[in-house]
Amino acid sequence: MFHLALLPQYLIVGVAIAFGVLLGVRVLDARPPWLGWLFGFSSGLMVGAYIAAMTTGIPLVGSGRSFRTPPRAQQHAPDGGDEPDATHATDWIDELEAELRKR
Repeated sequence: MFHLALLPQYLIVGVAIAFGVLLGVRVLDARPPWLGWLFGFSSGLMVGAYIAAMTTGIPLVGSGRSFRTPPRAQQHAPDGGDEPDATHATDWIDELEAELRKR
């Protein structure tokens, strides 16, 4: 469940949670008091995870790549050769432009 390689991140998040709960207990005047504790815990978790992600470079969600394009189907030439048909790749764009002109 826990990975020793992520120990610095766990420490950052744990300290932030403790600080958030301390603020929820001492600073927030919530009725009932457990709402302040809950708010402090959740805000500490959120801020701690953000700080841990920013300082270590490990993303909170995803693989860390900025953008990936979906794979495309390989287009073959109409005569069965290796060169793709360049006009076939833009046919759908021409059809879309024609449809938009009609409107």
